[in-house]
Amino acid sequence: MFYKKTIIAPSLALLLATNLYAASYTVEDTNAIKAIEKISKLSNIPFIGDTSILNNIKTNKIEDVENIDEALKQMFEGTGIEATIEHDTIIIKKLSSVKVINGTYILDEISVKDNKENSYTRTQDNSATGMNLSLKETPQSVSIITKKRMEDQQLNNLVDVMKNTTGVYTQSTPGNTAEASFYSRGYKITKYQVDGAPSAFNTGYYFTGNENIDSAIYDSVSVVRGATGFLTGQGDPSGSINLVRKKPTKDFQASLEAQTGRWDKYRGVADIGGGFNEDGSIRGRFIAVHDQGGYFNSLLDKTSMTLYGVVEADLGDSTTISASWERIDSQNNASEGASRFFVNDGSDGTYIWRRVGFSNFDKYTWFQADWKKREQIRDNYTLALNHHINDSWKIDATYNYINDNRKIKDGGCDGWVNNDTCRESRFLNHENDQKIHTFDAKLNGTFDLFGQTHDLVIGANGKREKGTNSTIDEWGQGQGFSIINNKLSVVEPNWGNYTRNKGKSETNQYGTFISTKLNFTDDLSAILGGRYSEWETGTTTKRKADNFLPYLALSYDITDNLTTYVSYTEIFNPQSSKDRNGDYLDPETGFNYEVGLKGEWFDGRLNSSIALFQSGKDGLAVTDMNEQTGECYKYPGGGQWGCAMKAEDDTKNKGWEFEIAGEITPYWQVQAGFSSSILKDKNGKRLTSDAIPIRTANLFTTYKPISKLTLGGGVRWQSEIFDNTVKGYYIQAGYPEMVSEATQKDYYVVDLMANYEFNKNLSLLVNLNNALNKEYKTSFNTYSYGEERNWMATLKYKF
Repeated sequence: MFYKKTIIAPSLALLLATNLYAASYTVEDTNAIKAIEKISKLSNIPFIGDTSILNNIKTNKIEDVENIDEALKQMFEGTGIEATIEHDTIIIKKLSSVKVINGTYILDEISVKDNKENSYTRTQDNSATGMNLSLKETPQSVSIITKKRMEDQQLNNLVDVMKNTTGVYTQSTPGNTAEASFYSRGYKITKYQVDGAPSAFNTGYYFTGNENIDSAIYDSVSVVRGATGFLTGQGDPSGSINLVRKKPTKDFQASLEAQTGRWDKYRGVADIGGGFNEDGSIRGRFIAVHDQGGYFNSLLDKTSMTLYGVVEADLGDSTTISASWERIDSQNNASEGASRFFVNDGSDGTYIWRRVGFSNFDKYTWFQADWKKREQIRDNYTLALNHHINDSWKIDATYNYINDNRKIKDGGCDGWVNNDTCRESRFLNHENDQKIHTFDAKLNGTFDLFGQTHDLVIGANGKREKGTNSTIDEWGQGQGFSIINNKLSVVEPNWGNYTRNKGKSETNQYGTFISTKLNFTDDLSAILGGRYSEWETGTTTKRKADNFLPYLALSYDITDNLTTYVSYTEIFNPQSSKDRNGDYLDPETGFNYEVGLKGEWFDGRLNSSIALFQSGKDGLAVTDMNEQTGECYKYPGGGQWGCAMKAEDDTKNKGWEFEIAGEITPYWQVQAGFSSSILKDKNGKRLTSDAIPIRTANLFTTYKPISKLTLGGGVRWQSEIFDNTVKGYYIQAGYPEMVSEATQKDYYVVDLMANYEFNKNLSLLVNLNNALNKEYKTSFNTYSYGEERNWMATLKYKF
């Protein structure tokens, strides 16, 4: 998204305009910029406006049109651009208005962020290439969950958003409370952007923090699937997530939301913003969210608060600066689910924890101590600069400072012999503090060469992350543990009796990149680019790596609505896994081939895509197993749990994806997608992904039968998943006939919604999730299931 103002004094316009209009107008060039230049020259009338909105716009050919107004109308008909004559000047506009103040033309803000407030798609996105390209021009698979979609379905946090995103599979603990992981094309997504600039969410031990990201402060969430190292540096060929935050508005706006739902769900959102002065050149926005409850087991106590404030200021007509602060304050006593098995008591001398039978626990058993607690306070401070050098070039620069503090204290049993006997106990008290600095700077614009207009982006970004941690992690004989009335009973230890282990971590990454979109003809273009990155980690002994990543793509416009493309991108990924000698494995390297067809309909209000892809990795870390004993080799100093890893080369993930999103009619919005992919080793064996479905599909649609009422619904479907390790537990426990219990067959979940607008200010939204009350497992070793049928009602008032 970008905004632009252009001011031209009328005296200059009158000086340039001689009113020597041509007798008739013929323009055969369909390049919008060249076409407007041609008609300006023929008519001797200057033109003003943000010419970047003409990039990649094709005008209609005209022949012998006598009237200049009619010529402009015919040229731009159906393009979404309007050109009119005012005060002897051609004014170019797109979804904007022109004012004349004290005799001076002022073109109001032009937003390419949104087709409409009620849209399920976006016209442009820069998450993949750094250039503001339409989705049709972007040669990678991109899915966007817009603000409207999040509001309609009440996708209130990032976990819910990812569960409804094409090509993404989500693993999360009950109640979306800890350690959420997102997978795409067989690999975990670990790379994040905020407003198009690289950011970071800690993926360390015990809980990640991404499950606490509230969607109320975001205008949209973009997911680029495949290798995204060009902008984000090291990572897997899975994809990246771009969180686009809401911005201040010049005009006053405010809204209040109050929500309630099943299982004591309560949520409130306040959003207020507007200009601080008469012309709105200084403006701000503040959003506050409180969320609590909403899980079938009332013993789960979770609350979260999100605060977001941003101030923007226009320094003249070409420069905007902004400063923002974002805080997440979350706490819960989350449970990971009760164990399905009892283990042997050790009296037979066996070391391996042999499963000896089924436990009498269930999904209502609370497996966590009363005093268990997870806490996170994360502050994110941002400074941003946007400067338009001229109509064609701009600079964007962003600096982020993140202070992320996470604490957890827990007491649990690792292996129940029966309800009153724990084989081994674990007491954990852990604190982690991360201080993260990130910066991103881009020079973005267009240039003319060989009769065509081309795009170019040059940039640099980096991240410096320092962490400290303090941990008590004590294993014991399991005394003092019991399950009473479906609830764990254990006394909190005196933490002062234990020794804390302290540590430090540091990781730095810096990179520079350049990419250009070369338009060979009006229909044929190529994107050529690359990134050089340097990475290092360690506080005393440093590990370093550097890499060059190419970005190559070719696109061809088959028609005005359809574009086909082929692209090639790469990744590199330093890793912390060790081999049986205790040496770190070399960085993983990876790639993504993709060929696809994209469509843009109704002036960008509806977008579609279909893609075939192959992702792959060399150096993938897999467990180094001793096939004779069935146990893993241990690396030196790793203890009994320090399994050694080995590098697997030539691993591949092949598949295809489809998505359609946007407006079918002005009253009918839809977003639907399907994805199929499977990760295999070089011998064709399925690899490390049996608990990830091969195929997923999603659909959500809304329709307005009358102006005040919106009805909607959708379905999420996934193919079978299973766990071979837990299948072995059933055999070990003496129940081979029940190995199917370690499989979740394919299933679908249906969600419904209805929204009624009493007037322009007040509306009531009702959501029914899992309307058919489908039961499905999310873990096979524990009694963990997806959410049962539940409802939410949201009352919203707009001022």
